[in-house]
Amino acid sequence: MPRKGCINPYIRDERGNVIPWKIRNRDLANAARRQRMALRKAKDPISEKKLRRKWFIKMKFGLTPEEREQMIIAQNYKCEICSREILNIDSPIWSIDHCHDGNYLRSMLCKPCNSALGLFKDNPEILRKAADYIEKWRTMNHSKTAEKHDLLPNQKQAPQTVGVSGPGPFKGTRAGEKRAGSTKYVDYPGQPEGNMNYKGAVGDCK
Repeated sequence: MPRKGCINPYIRDERGNVIPWKIRNRDLANAARRQRMALRKAKDPISEKKLRRKWFIKMKFGLTPEEREQMIIAQNYKCEICSREILNIDSPIWSIDHCHDGNYLRSMLCKPCNSALGLFKDNPEILRKAADYIEKWRTMNHSKTAEKHDLLPNQKQAPQTVGVSGPGPFKGTRAGEKRAGSTKYVDYPGQPEGNMNYKGAVGDCK
């Protein structure tokens, strides 16, 4: 018999099955669980994070840590797609790849490859088109000259400045431009540097 003032632990449903206390008191059970998790996290944050990760993998994929480790070892610590080597088994780079339609496990992949499959919607046709697209542009760029390869389609090569005399801060150029092939900047083209009366001007570069 339950004690006076206690919640009856033997409450049964219509079929006569005992209703667990956690189901009858979800709010109290959740509050107690959050309190236990907070205490564990404050005591040892790293262990708490590993514990939650282990629980997540077990609930979502049905894998134990030992089974996950065996999958990585069977792949020689390499991603199944890009062959990237990840020696740390507990590294967050490892991702468990699974089929969303069939709900079955496939292999261990690195996080970039696993994310790429999801972005391509696990569709082989889209992946083949993406590969053909990359190959097409790679072939086109290899056939071009190095100069054209550096320029984007909407870019135009800037014309080379020629020596045109005129008013401006630099000799033989328009305002703000440097004469092609020249390393000396003089304000007025009519004043030779050998003239004793010429004292130079702002912008001279000897």
